[in-house]
Amino acid sequence: MSSLLLLVGVPYATAHCWGLVCLAYRQRGIDLPAFDDVGAADLRAVARTIAPNAERGPWRRVRGAWNPATATWRPEDVTCAWRPYDVVLMLGHTEPKATDRAIIHCGLVVDANHILHTERETDAVLARRDSPSVRHRIAAVYRHEEVCP
Repeated sequence: MSSLLLLVGVPYATAHCWGLVCLAYRQRGIDLPAFDDVGAADLRAVARTIAPNAERGPWRRVRGAWNPATATWRPEDVTCAWRPYDVVLMLGHTEPKATDRAIIHCGLVVDANHILHTERETDAVLARRDSPSVRHRIAAVYRHEEVCP
């Protein structure tokens, strides 16, 4: 059983979405930058922390994420490419066009088909990656070199 499943039910007040990622990584001995009372602007900062460091820092982009411009999975997507502890960056779901949406949410890959995440309305929950609540929001998936070399 994945140790990530032990985080299901963690209250949002204890760990907002990035806080949940930090908590999971801390359990693996990795400290990530903290953002207090995370909001949309803070999650954009999270995205800027991860994305610019991809390919030259500890984060590596996992190919095959959702392409919001075409509303399809990129052809190189291989389900088994996702590994536990990969960080899923997600778009907001209130803006009208996918291309206009910003990355304002994140979660963790539990297995090839499930994401652990939390939002203000829920405690930490397990969601299928193809569920309507997340599938069209996935913008990118990143892997930290210390967790999944």
